[in-house]
Amino acid sequence: MKEVDIPDHLQEEYHFSVPTKDLPPGKYLLEFGIRDPWSPRPLKRPSPNDQAVVPVFVLPDVVQYRLGKLNIRRLRKLDIDEWLDNCELLLTVEDDIFEEVRTQVALKLLSRGHISGVNAIMEWLRKGSLSLNSILTLLEYTIQQLLDQDSFGNAQAMAKWIVESIPSIDDKLNILRYLVKCSLQEHPDGIKVIVEWKIALQSDEIFNKVVEYAIIYLLRHKETLPDDVPEFVVTWIKEISSQKTLSLPMPVIEYAIKWLLQQSHPTEWIEVGIFSPDEVSIILRRAVQQLLRKKYPFSIQIIIKWARDRIIAIDRISTFLKYKIPRLFLSKHPIGSEVVQAIVKWVKEGILSDEDALASFRGQIQSAVETLKKALPHPVAVRLLEKLGEEDPDQVPTIPEAVLEQAKKSELSDEDSLALLERNLLSAIKILKQALPNPVAIRLLEKLGKKYPDQVPVVVVRPGYWVRCVAGWGRIERIEGPEGKEVSQFFPIERAYRLYVLLRAQDPKIAEQVTLDLRKRTVTFLNADHVYMCRCGRFSTQHKHLIFEHNRLTHGGMKPNFRQVGVTLKQRVDPEFSFREPVSFLS
Repeated sequence: MKEVDIPDHLQEEYHFSVPTKDLPPGKYLLEFGIRDPWSPRPLKRPSPNDQAVVPVFVLPDVVQYRLGKLNIRRLRKLDIDEWLDNCELLLTVEDDIFEEVRTQVALKLLSRGHISGVNAIMEWLRKGSLSLNSILTLLEYTIQQLLDQDSFGNAQAMAKWIVESIPSIDDKLNILRYLVKCSLQEHPDGIKVIVEWKIALQSDEIFNKVVEYAIIYLLRHKETLPDDVPEFVVTWIKEISSQKTLSLPMPVIEYAIKWLLQQSHPTEWIEVGIFSPDEVSIILRRAVQQLLRKKYPFSIQIIIKWARDRIIAIDRISTFLKYKIPRLFLSKHPIGSEVVQAIVKWVKEGILSDEDALASFRGQIQSAVETLKKALPHPVAVRLLEKLGEEDPDQVPTIPEAVLEQAKKSELSDEDSLALLERNLLSAIKILKQALPNPVAIRLLEKLGKKYPDQVPVVVVRPGYWVRCVAGWGRIERIEGPEGKEVSQFFPIERAYRLYVLLRAQDPKIAEQVTLDLRKRTVTFLNADHVYMCRCGRFSTQHKHLIFEHNRLTHGGMKPNFRQVGVTLKQRVDPEFSFREPVSFLS
């Protein structure tokens, strides 16, 4: 043991420097006392529970360490034997112990029968202070200790720690691979899992515990058997014997495969070494042939996912797709959106007929509808949605309703939405008008209106649109709100607006400016002394020759029937708005 005296003048300092030129690199302990270190009364060695043992790793440099207000006693180095001799004390300073030293300490404690070693290892494990390699070293030693009855109790505790306390599922799997070798064998009566132990175990209790985790290993489950584990699996685990080779009964392996199917991917089984490629093929084949029964509806989603991901060939399950899926769905088995997506995909590819798909969707209407809406605008989704709507109009939306809903979610482009809405324009107009003033409905109606101006009403009036009033057709140049300020738009049913309109805007020579006051229901000619108004109430002008031309084109040239009036006219009917300019400004 080497000791380094700490100079007196450092006794009360918060920081100290250790000269390392005479100290070889290694692990040191600083011991300090609460009382005066030079008191004639001997100091008691601090207990592991006192915060009086500070480990310092000395490098070929100066190490500074903050101690607080405690008085320093001495600095001493421990060699490996002293580490081990003082291992129980050192358990309190594990954060600064090298991992290899931890492992040696644990092994020595186990060899000496110290149960505190097991407790310390569990604490290190909880803190993540032991790597998998160190765990495997301890595991190997523990299995050897199982053969030594003198230390069986400690070894048993260590084995229990191995199977119960390892937090990571990956580490648990690695340790289980170290203990056992699992393989699959296919027999006429089903698949069997063979569990072979790599080393003989004498403890039935530990054997059973490890077997239980071997089942979890097969199930790819994280901690314990799930709450819904079948009773026959629990019974089998409880009654398992200590035979060296174990053959799982078919119900257990079916349950294991079920959990493998639900919680992982076949390629993952190969990557982590759970099964070989050939064994994965066995599982896939058996899953298709045997597990896809009414009592295993969970497998539908898995098999369809595999088919979609090209893990299994689609033609191998085509018969199942055409006959088994509809029957299972008719019996109200729950399906997920992936299943509906796959069905839609296979209808697109011609693998399933519309009738097969519809048979699958009955009883799963809501799931089918949601997926079909997301599949829009594909013709298959449109066709299936329409056919479902014919069967159940109360639960299935019309195409315009579905389009509007998806457009609101930004899951359908305007271009795709318009293409679908045009298929039934009248119904689409009705649905969109009912959704007003939703901005998506407005946008779609306006785009439809510009394409079908004679069929789609104007839902929002903007400058540049056209209006027909008592003076005829004109282009809206400006819109003023209730306070006289210019606005960009308004709804046709609103009345507190004034429009500045240019009549006959196509020809500057005959164009006339008027204002249309929607609230007062008047039209006023600007820059005019008087106006000629046709008796039809749909055309007025300050130019007399235009009245005659209007009469010729509109009324067949009969004797003109008009009168001279003032510049302000009464608008007796609601004005008419249009997206496009009229064919004739004199009509």
